[in-house]
This record gives sequence, structure tokens and C-alpha cells, in this order.
Amino acid sequence: MKNLRQNSTNDYREELRFFLWQQNIHHILIFSLLGLLIESMAFGYVYKAGLSCYIPLYVTLFLIYIVFLPVIIYFNNKKNEKLPRYSSRFLFFYFLGLLTFAVMLSFANQIYTGTITVYVIVLFCIASFFYIPFPHMIAIFSAAQWIFVTFLPKFQHNPVIARNHIFNSFAALVLALVISRLTYQMKTKTFMNKKIIDKQIQTLKNLSIKDGMTDLFNHKHICRRLEEEIRRANRYKTPLSVGIFDMDGFKNINDTFGHQEGDRIIIKATETMKQTFRETDLLGRYGGDEFLVIFPETPLGNAVKAAERFREKILQNIAEKDKTISISGGITFLQKEDTLQSLIHRADMLLYDAKNAGKNKIAW
Repeated sequence: MKNLRQNSTNDYREELRFFLWQQNIHHILIFSLLGLLIESMAFGYVYKAGLSCYIPLYVTLFLIYIVFLPVIIYFNNKKNEKLPRYSSRFLFFYFLGLLTFAVMLSFANQIYTGTITVYVIVLFCIASFFYIPFPHMIAIFSAAQWIFVTFLPKFQHNPVIARNHIFNSFAALVLALVISRLTYQMKTKTFMNKKIIDKQIQTLKNLSIKDGMTDLFNHKHICRRLEEEIRRANRYKTPLSVGIFDMDGFKNINDTFGHQEGDRIIIKATETMKQTFRETDLLGRYGGDEFLVIFPETPLGNAVKAAERFREKILQNIAEKDKTISISGGITFLQKEDTLQSLIHRADMLLYDAKNAGKNKIAW
């Protein structure tokens, strides 16, 4: 399971980075709106209390919000299909700027309360609610911590209190890095587990609807799809054509060269089908060396032309010295009173007509 998760992480690395970017930019919007509300309330308090040293910081913050909040809203609304090239730089400078502002507020607090609570709270908020790779988080936190340690003595003149603040900030920094690491790992693990489960579900689904050897739809599913196409054609009054194809002389190949060689011929014919027919055409292995092809929204004439191209390519692609490989087919179209059984039966009868007419033919 560990190796599977590691391989899946490599397979989905870019998708994971894009997912984390979306999560981060969404959380940034919520964090910014909440921060704007809190800072507005705090600004009202410091303004009434006459705490003038805080006012330049809050005015600066409001100006930053005016510039960056529309940008953040734009990023949230923009429907990117891949990770923006600027994502890492944007997140780095956003979080560094946020921490720098928290440091500045903590410096201002040295005049009144003497605490560094704002800085510590912002550290833990970033670590807990955002998903940043550990090396990037170390760089962001280290840069903020350097600013804090370098300039704290200019605002806190008591060396004992300054040393306590520095010690406490380092302790908070280490704990925040641990929390950030765990947060990132848990989110990554959750994402990868979901991808692994989705992949396993898709594999099981394919096993239930696909033929194991040819990767075409199996008998049950191709019949189910034909029923759906019949209902759709009747509802929207669109043409629908169906073809049944059978390898000529396939039993002789199995008897003469063995079933492994017969399987190889079947696989090669399947590859030719996929190359010849449209992506919108539905291909199924009806049984043994028989194939059923559904031509949605296709009149009979166009379906016959496609069937003839397939017959000719079989002769070109599976032409071998000691084997005569060809294919016959019966092509029909949906009529007013048709059911699944009647449509397939008519195509099957046309296939037998092609066989009786000398094989390597398309009957319609």
C-alpha cells in the first residue's frame, strides 16, 4: 500500500499541487475577510483609546487589503485548469507579508502590553489552516523570525523581557513548523487516498464493462449501450446504424496455429477497429471473433462506408503469408418498430448473407 501511494503521488504530483493551490487560495480569502473584520474592530478600539502608534499600522493594513483583496477574489473565481506559474511566489510573499505585519503589531504592543501574542497566533494560524510544502514553510517562518529577532530590541528595551520573547518565539516557531508539517502531510494523504480509491473504483468499473483481452466493451455492456442509443434515437429522431462483424475462417486459424495465435489475430483486429472507426462509435466484442459496432447519429450509407474501410484495413494490417485473414459484416439501421433483439437479429442475418456470398464482404 505504501509503494502504491508513493507511485500515485508521483503520478498525481501536478494535480496535487494544483489542488493545494485551490485550497490555499480559498482559505486565504476566508482568512483575509475574517482578518479585515477583526482589524476593523481593533482599529475602532485603538482610535477611541488614542493609541496613536497603532494607527499607521492599521491604515497600512487597510491599504493593502484594498489592493490585494480584489486580487484574491479574482484568484478564487478564476477557473484555472492547471497550476499558475506564480503560485509559489504569491503564497511566499503573502504569508511573509502577513507574518511581518503580525511582527510589527507585536513590536507596537511592547509599548502598551509587552506581549508577542499576535505574532504567535498568526504563526499557528498559518501552520494549521494552510498547506505549504515544508521547505517553503521553513523559508517563510525563518524570514519572519529573523525580522522579529533583529528588530525586537529596538522596541523592547528590557533585555530580560526581550530574551524571553525571543525564546518563546523560537519555541512557538518550532511547534508551528511541526503543526505545518502534519497539516500538509494529512491533506496530501487524504488527497492521495481519494485518488487511489477513485482509480480502484474505475478499474473495477472497467472490469465489469470491458472485455479483458481486447479492451472493447463486453457483450453485456455493448447491448446495454445499444438499448440506450435506440431510446435516444427514437426520442430525438436521429439516425442510428449497427454493424456485426465476424472473422472469416477464424476456427481454422485456431485449429491450425493454436489459440494463442488466434488471440493475437483478435487483438490485431481490435487495434484496426480503434484506428478505423470514430471516437463516437461504440465498439464491443459480441462473442468469440464477433464484434458489434454502434454508429450513433449515422445514416446507413455512412456506416457502410466505414465498414468497408474496416474490411479493407483488415486485409492490409493482418495480411500474412501462411494465413488468409478477412472479415465479413452485416450493417443495418434502426427502423420505427425495432427493439434491441430485432435490430441485432437483422444485422446478424445480413452477416450470414455476406458469409454465404463468399466472405470478405459487407452486406446491408
